[in-house]
Amino acid sequence: MLARVLMHGIHSYINEQNFKFTIMTLTKKQEWMLNYLKENSNYANGKAIEYVSPTEVGRAYGKANDKKGCQSSIASPTLLKLVELNLIKRNDNGHYKYCG
Repeated sequence: MLARVLMHGIHSYINEQNFKFTIMTLTKKQEWMLNYLKENSNYANGKAIEYVSPTEVGRAYGKANDKKGCQSSIASPTLLKLVELNLIKRNDNGHYKYCG
């Protein structure tokens, strides 16, 4: 028997041996932005070394989805959620990088 907790697209399960495991369900927007950061960060030794601004991510998202005038306001809430999920990192300037 499994106990399940659902919170913000994160499914946490506890099995009979009290082993906890988590399955995350990302929205299409979250998945798109995560992939954008994966593809648009410069890497050294397999780790992202450059941060990307939320404005750049928002503009790219808008362009890819035929939405005009997209800026950081369309990307920031989604990027902050990805930070909360520990999938990306945010620096003191408010820029993001993939930390996979």
